[in-house]
Parts: sequence; C-alpha cells; structure tokens
Amino acid sequence: MIYTRPLWIFLLAVCLLSGAAVSYGAEITICSWNVANLGKSKTPEQVSFMAGLLCACDVIALQEVNVSPDGAQQTAALVLELNNSCGAQWDYSISPPTTSPNAQERERYVYIWKSSVVQAKGKGWLDTLWQEELVREPYIMDFRHGSKVLTLVNFHAVPKKKDPAKELAFFKGYPSRLKAYPFIILGDFNLPVSHNVFEPLKRMGYRPALQSQRTTLRQECLPDGCLANAYDNFILHPSGFKIRQGAAVHFYTLLDNDMKRARAVSDHLPITMIISIL
Repeated sequence: MIYTRPLWIFLLAVCLLSGAAVSYGAEITICSWNVANLGKSKTPEQVSFMAGLLCACDVIALQEVNVSPDGAQQTAALVLELNNSCGAQWDYSISPPTTSPNAQERERYVYIWKSSVVQAKGKGWLDTLWQEELVREPYIMDFRHGSKVLTLVNFHAVPKKKDPAKELAFFKGYPSRLKAYPFIILGDFNLPVSHNVFEPLKRMGYRPALQSQRTTLRQECLPDGCLANAYDNFILHPSGFKIRQGAAVHFYTLLDNDMKRARAVSDHLPITMIISIL
C-alpha cells in the first residue's frame, strides 16, 4: 500500500479539505485526532502520511496511542517526521497509561506542538479525580501563547455500546474546576454533541466548534458518502476564544476513497479549529 505523496500535496489538501491554514498573528490552529491504535501496526509510510496531514497544525491532541513501547516509539517517529518535513520544530508530551482495570481499555494520550508558536506551561497530567468513574481519564495540559494561556482537556470516551454519556456527564464539572485559564475539551466523545448529555455545558454557554460534521469512516463508501458518525469535536466557551473556523480533514480522498487504505491510517478524521485566545 502506497501512502507517500509530496509534502505540498498534503498541505494543499489540509487547506482545501479543512479550510485550515498555518496560523498567523494571534491565531492558533488546534487539531485533534483519534489515531486508531498508534503503534507497531502503522508503517513508516503511514506515519509519514499522517505527518503530512498535521503540518498545518500548531497544537495536536492525539487519542488512542498504544501503552506498549511501540506506541511511544511511533509517537517519536511521528514527531521526527514533523520536524523533518514541516519546516518547524515540534515538542511533545505523552501521557502515562490510563488506569482502567481492564488492560485492553488502557491507552496513552499525546500532545504535540510547534515550539515557535506555543510553549508548555508545566507538565500535563491525567485527571485522577475521576479515574474511578472514567475508563480513560482525560489528559490535561496548559499552553502559553504569547501572554495568553489556555488549557486543553484531551479525552477518549468509551464506545457507544458502553454508554459514553455516563462518562461525559462529569464534564459539566470542569467550568468550576478549571478556573485559571480558558479551556477546551477535545477528542473522541463517541457521541454527537447534539446528545442531551452536553446540555449542562451548553446552558453555561459552551459551544462545539463543529456542527453535524461526521468524523468516523465507514467500512466502504455509500451513495450518501464515506462517513458515519459525528463523534469528534471541540467544546469551548466564546468568552475565552474567538473561533475563526472548525472543520475536518477528509484525508480518505487523497487515497481515492479507498476505505481499506484509509482505515489502516485511522478510522477517524483529524479535526481542526483556528482560534484566538481572548
């Protein structure tokens, strides 16, 4: 399976398919992606392909990185590819394994960022307050952009058959807990933001960046499209941020809508959002 393409094609694809662009001035491009068991199953060509899709991002949040050593190794390989191919230098932070009693449900989260655009403010941490209630507790990290600071809450909910609403119900507590900086909840919620579990946050003024955007890949394309569910999103409060754009990167079109090849990279689309911190 051939995945490699010239870098300019990847960057053009990101701009055309998601509307995202390299950030300028006070803007930051934040990306989130469930990378579907990042580990030894990913080939070097696939890792290079993934890096090409992420070049236009300033901060990247990944979900579903394997807890075995190959998960950390492939993360390092992805960052090396970003450093070598994207015309910027990148730092990253990989979380400890989440603490589910079921080893099959554990994973790591990752943040990757352009060091010329944002800097880490301290170290990231798994949210241990809810580790008994959540299968994969969120990974939280503060980032500095000039004189501004924002907090990212990276989360991967349990699959729909295991009732992710029970986990997502706890997120209404974050506005009272994360008071230091404006924050963004991002990741794979395994539910659309139209679900009533998000109503408490919406009543407090929090809004999703993507509206009705499907982000998971079908097994094969059908007449009505190649995407299945609107599971991935960003949730934030407009008092802390100005959102210029939120979208998804339809990378499967670069692979001629071949769902087998696309799903070998990931069964989720990367999502992007361009913001300014107020």
